[in-house]
Amino acid sequence: IKYNRENGSIVISAATPESTVRISVTDSGVGIPPDGMDRLFLPFERLQMAGQRISGTGVGLSVSKALAEAMGGSIGAESELSVGSSFWIELPADTLSTREIPDERPASRIDVLASTPENAGCVLFVEDNMAALRLFQRTFKDRSESLEVAQQGEVALLLARRLHPRLIFLDMHLPDMSGEDVLRQVKADPSTAGIPVIMVSAETSTGDRDERLRSMGAVACLQKPLRMQQIKDLLSMQLDLVSGAAAGSAHHVG
Repeated sequence: IKYNRENGSIVISAATPESTVRISVTDSGVGIPPDGMDRLFLPFERLQMAGQRISGTGVGLSVSKALAEAMGGSIGAESELSVGSSFWIELPADTLSTREIPDERPASRIDVLASTPENAGCVLFVEDNMAALRLFQRTFKDRSESLEVAQQGEVALLLARRLHPRLIFLDMHLPDMSGEDVLRQVKADPSTAGIPVIMVSAETSTGDRDERLRSMGAVACLQKPLRMQQIKDLLSMQLDLVSGAAAGSAHHVG
């Protein structure tokens, strides 16, 4: 839509060639020059759009490529100048099987406000991206801790104070405020300052940014697309640290 022409068209189609599902999105936009096709899926590459007044960071296609490949599929594009472009993803048909989709739905604003304050064995995931939410739900399917979800920064702060989660995964870009602001408020509140926070971002990791977030209190910084094993490893490491600290404190008090 951003790169289309005025009164242009967009066609979405699907086909099932050889036990795969192929989804295509075709526009009637300005098209892409042949010498730019090889750079199309590189991070932060915006080709001729970089100098125009069209917002974007150039990470959308690189993230889409990583997600498609993580599901055993592929992504590609065809384009003709002044005619338009067609982007497609092709996935193994079994990847889309309904048995792979968890029954639980992400918590809404009303759901999270109704959570019980006694739930001290939870992990809070602050994210408004549905694909990332489903990945986390699958990760927690067999875990003893419950997963609480907030899709806005304000709700995340409310839940952090109310539930005292054992760990927070916090996305950098939220609809109502930045993840950095949420982190700052979590660490400024004595009631939540001790909760470990892991920052999550679709942007390429930079040493300066990660160092700044760690100086604000983050224990780790993750880059999307997230991988299930990566999440499991961090959960085990951080929750073991939290449990060990709590046990040590209880022993000292005793």
